[in-house]
Amino acid sequence: MSERYYLEKDIKEIVKNLRKYKNKIYGKKFFITGANGFLGKYFIKVINELNKQTNKKIKVIANDIKFDNCDIFYDKNVKIIKKDINKIYNFNYKCDYILHAAGIPSPKNYFKKPIETIFTSITSTKNLLEYSAKKKSKFIFFSSSEIYGNPDKKNIPTKETYNGNVSSIEDRSCYDEGKRVGETLCYFYKIKRGVDICIFRPFNVFGPGMPRNDYRVFPRFFSSIKDKKPITIFKNGKQTRTFCYVTDAITAMFIVTLVGKNFVYNIGNNKPELNMNKLHEIMQIALKKKIKSTNIGYPKNYPQIEPQRRCPDISKLLKEFNFRSKVNIKEAIVRFYYWTSKYY
Repeated sequence: MSERYYLEKDIKEIVKNLRKYKNKIYGKKFFITGANGFLGKYFIKVINELNKQTNKKIKVIANDIKFDNCDIFYDKNVKIIKKDINKIYNFNYKCDYILHAAGIPSPKNYFKKPIETIFTSITSTKNLLEYSAKKKSKFIFFSSSEIYGNPDKKNIPTKETYNGNVSSIEDRSCYDEGKRVGETLCYFYKIKRGVDICIFRPFNVFGPGMPRNDYRVFPRFFSSIKDKKPITIFKNGKQTRTFCYVTDAITAMFIVTLVGKNFVYNIGNNKPELNMNKLHEIMQIALKKKIKSTNIGYPKNYPQIEPQRRCPDISKLLKEFNFRSKVNIKEAIVRFYYWTSKYY
């Protein structure tokens, strides 16, 4: 099996999912921040694949503070800007869409750089919104399900209208509150300046391309498997998540970017809601192998408090686009396993 099999398979799958929207993306120009990140790379890979099918090329301006030696960035339709997005003040590019995906999503990483995490969601968002207002670009803000904090039982599944249960003075606050302020900026630029804006709130998206040191649950579990070590489950393993495979998430994000009319969208999979112990069981069934586990406390370099449940209400996506997640958790685990077995 080719090392790139599942990654290439996933890109072609997303392109197929977008077939009815192709004419809305051909010939457009994108400015993508966080372009070297997990989601940013997927957007560029999909655009590069779409460009093989048309003479009306899609252009990308890719921004990040660093870039991997990845072939997608050497495409003639991709222009690289290697610079801290918080230090770019003058934009001279006319773009149809600005996708602001820059950030520090991994708890272990933003725990190290809390102040930088806050300002990436505030300073750069404000600057890019100013640019959008002047150039009439559609602005897409990559927020997070973290803005909901720790919902009570009445708000599971969680609708976009839920205001959240978030502390401003805890280890996770730099990320959670940074994203919340970023959303507030979007709100006022929408109602005061008339900027066309959509906000994504992704729920636990995973798939090939996630770095081994990401430290979110799937990279962490599969790194342990690759190293032939027990996976480590925090505390009692009762905290729940609903995991969304990357092909479903990127498909939804592209569709909302191109034709979404609402302001805020949950992006994720509303079933099944799994605790970490159950996820461990399903991994063993999907991979047909025994995987040892051990329960540990939160490491000192990891936020000590995390949401106990996380499950999106995605009825907006269902009603507006008839969108449903296609990749079930067992298939997603198999795809991720084969990729990590080569790259981790």
